[in-house]
Amino acid sequence: MKKSFALVLVFILSLTMLLSACGSDDKKTEDTPKDTTTTEPAKTEETTADPEPAAEAPKDLSGKLTVWTFATNTHEKMNEAFQAKYPNVQLDFQILSWDDMQKNLKNALATGTGGPDVAMIEGGWFSTMNTGEGLEDLLAAPYNAAELKDKFTDANWQRWHSLDGKKLLGMPWDIPPMVTLYRPDILEENGFPSDPVELGEYIANEDNFLNMAQALKAKGIYILEQNDTIFNLYTSGEGYFDRGLNYIRNNEKFAHGLDLAKKVKQLDLALKDCALWCDGGKQALATGKVAMLYYGGWATGTIKDAAPDTVGKWRTTTLPFGTTAANGGSTMSILSQSQNKELAWEYLKFTLASDEGQLAFVEQGGSPGYIPAWSFPQVADKTQEMLGDQKYNEIWNPLAQKINTLWVSTPFDTDAGTIFSAGIADAIDKNTDSKAALQKIQDDIEAKFKVEKDALKAKLGIQ
Repeated sequence: MKKSFALVLVFILSLTMLLSACGSDDKKTEDTPKDTTTTEPAKTEETTADPEPAAEAPKDLSGKLTVWTFATNTHEKMNEAFQAKYPNVQLDFQILSWDDMQKNLKNALATGTGGPDVAMIEGGWFSTMNTGEGLEDLLAAPYNAAELKDKFTDANWQRWHSLDGKKLLGMPWDIPPMVTLYRPDILEENGFPSDPVELGEYIANEDNFLNMAQALKAKGIYILEQNDTIFNLYTSGEGYFDRGLNYIRNNEKFAHGLDLAKKVKQLDLALKDCALWCDGGKQALATGKVAMLYYGGWATGTIKDAAPDTVGKWRTTTLPFGTTAANGGSTMSILSQSQNKELAWEYLKFTLASDEGQLAFVEQGGSPGYIPAWSFPQVADKTQEMLGDQKYNEIWNPLAQKINTLWVSTPFDTDAGTIFSAGIADAIDKNTDSKAALQKIQDDIEAKFKVEKDALKAKLGIQ
């Protein structure tokens, strides 16, 4: 049982870090993992309240454009708007399964043939695609994408660069913030704040959060799924390596987060089940035994599937401890093998970097990372049934603007994550000294990847 539960913990940690958010608010776009990336402060530039008219583009642009995606309800409105603007373009839009998309895209990049003009790339895959060839550098001519940089936060812009930071391999898209999803009725019944702003301020304090966890646990109600949930919250948004391939998960922040996780285990404050995907957890969710969850906004659709009778009973606020992090995100890239690069670039610019295209994305239910869209009335006033018609972007948009650290994807992330998760679980279980545990994890990871890391640094010219 311990071994199988540890595997579940590793799976949940990986899924929590990676799950995507490119889709609709209370509709599930893709039940798939997403990763996070990079490290520069976010811009918070002022924008106009209404969408500006998109610049006129030539109506005679023609040809066939092939686009691959794995998302089932994200592109329809954007595609309709694009084809209205470019009626002579034949859009071959193909929706592949999650597994087929990864397999076919990796094969196309490896062989240089058989791929589309444009591909949607989920954040979790980027670590296998940002150190080689096959994707166009959008900073180079004829794209000159740097002209669009101020339309996105610095973090979101840097996220889709090659590992060495020299090339932009995909246009920024969504930057879904990780948020708290909570049951106001349960909190109110137990004497805790239920207003989103008041609750956010309350749980920013570490002692308040732990006191709430203990008081609710005494009544069989949980605000933590796993023993390490609090650790993941406290350290959210941090990758394993920086752009210089230096290991970055061994510091005071991680040590304190691990101390908190050990306290959670000692006080038995965790549900010790996954509320969104496991049968026992879903039953707890449906019967009001789970009062808080911490994911991207995409999770409202998953909650609806897991516990449909709770529709309208949830609200959203900021994360505990005042932390900010992204929980998902995708990009669209142009393949170097494309014979229609002009069309492909027009498609990317229109769908992801124009008021008109992003308004269509919002109408589809998307959560934009395009800065001007945050001031669209259609975004600012948006509500959803799952959250009791709360204007959730009053919480989410400011969070997205504050995200200044996004995961730097490296080819070592998957295996490093396995070593790291097992080490953290072991330290929690055995109550090992936190600093000693983190040092051992670092030593194990550094030893595992030393030869490969040195080779990659030499290849990319990283000092």
